[in-house]
Amino acid sequence: MTVILCAAASAFFILSAFLPVLITILAFICRDCKKCGIRPAFYVFISLSAAGLFYYFLNRDRLAVKNN
Repeated sequence: MTVILCAAASAFFILSAFLPVLITILAFICRDCKKCGIRPAFYVFISLSAAGLFYYFLNRDRLAVKNN
């Protein structure tokens, strides 16, 4: 039981420490999507992972041109 409690506390503190970084990244993606005229909902959701963020950065110029 103690091991599970320590693991849960560790997970909570790691998430709490990473939350400001995650919020900053998501706010940047949302602001960038709105500036380029791209609907942000899907790209904000996929940018939660590193692969999704990389995908967004690779395709944002192409998506902005397609929408304009």
